[in-house]
Amino acid sequence: RRAIIPAVDLLAQCDWIENHVAAANPRSGWQSAFAAKPALLELLRPLPVATPKPRALIQLRNAQGQFEDFRDTERTDRMRRRLEKINEAVNSARVELATDIGEWQGDFLVLDRAYINLRQNTLWRIFNVDFGHGGRFYGPGVQTLPKVLRQQLRLNGEPVAEPDYNSHHITILYALEGLQLTGFPYDIDPWPRNIVKRALLVLLNAPTLQSAIGALTHDSGLGLYLADARRLVQALKHKHNPIERHFHSGIGSRLQRIDSDMTESVLLGLIRQGIPGLPVHDSYIVPARYEDVARDQMGEAFETIINTYSASRKRKAHQVLTINRSYTTIAPSPRLPPLSVLLFDPQRRLTSLGRSVALDALRRRAVSQDVMASLVNVSRLTLANILRGRFGASEKTAARITEVIAQTPAFERQPFLPGIAA
Repeated sequence: RRAIIPAVDLLAQCDWIENHVAAANPRSGWQSAFAAKPALLELLRPLPVATPKPRALIQLRNAQGQFEDFRDTERTDRMRRRLEKINEAVNSARVELATDIGEWQGDFLVLDRAYINLRQNTLWRIFNVDFGHGGRFYGPGVQTLPKVLRQQLRLNGEPVAEPDYNSHHITILYALEGLQLTGFPYDIDPWPRNIVKRALLVLLNAPTLQSAIGALTHDSGLGLYLADARRLVQALKHKHNPIERHFHSGIGSRLQRIDSDMTESVLLGLIRQGIPGLPVHDSYIVPARYEDVARDQMGEAFETIINTYSASRKRKAHQVLTINRSYTTIAPSPRLPPLSVLLFDPQRRLTSLGRSVALDALRRRAVSQDVMASLVNVSRLTLANILRGRFGASEKTAARITEVIAQTPAFERQPFLPGIAA
């Protein structure tokens, strides 16, 4: 900081660069930036080739919008492996735009003082506060292009199409409620469509009604007075009554987590079919001849992810009852029952059969590894290592795991009954 800021200030004073200083607030949505002026570029010729900065594939921002470290888990490792597979495919794709569009400086396309590197295709995911919020894909230079220019791209030499999800977050909310969105969500007389759309997005992202009204009245692009903002909010609540409870609840970041999972599913599905694709959040740039295939993949991803989250919501509601009605540990048997001979080897490592039926017991009881770990009186990490066969269990732990498996009902989602707990 002591070196760069004075150097940038000096370059600006010498009229070598254009210096754009953003507000100090990290959540303002803008970063300070500087760009070389033509005189400096002339001195630097030949222009250097763009060198991508190394970035973590999985990133986490705190409540202040600053990036922070986190401890990897099985889930983050899995997301990273999938992202590596996606990046291997997208980095092999060739993205081109006609050279007569904008001004080219080396590898960069300059549009309205923005420098866009179309050779940058690597994707990374950014989560907000925790891994249940955000998670959208960022990185490709095409994401910063206006849509009208994205339509003129060439992907591996072919013209492109960009199918997208219509009214994506609203449609997701209706689907989570078991309903289907009908009609046009942004058509409310006498309000212009762009104002209604913006107001609806504000309602989904604002944490309170007061903050939503404040955001609408302070948005210079909307031009709403306080009374107008209140009337528009009431009109939106009336039109979208089935999902009204989600308004001004801050659910927007949670919806980004859901739509980013859909993006991951779409990209992996396209890769399996040998089709290149680049995401722009809720739309996908693909060769035009594969547009129908991409739309089919998008529909499949939507159904799969919505079903996953709907089931997850039901499981979470059930787990609350399960935890409240259950005890913290399973009573150990005085000796290992005969079933343990099939589940554990002589070193008390889970056999392949043991791992299979243990995971099946988790699924049938609809509990997480955290809950199972507390029931068998070990840490979650210890249980995870036992389930993976990394090391053996103690005699008491093996007995408790065996008893859980033995007393798992044949039908699904049955809570642990007090009668089997100590």
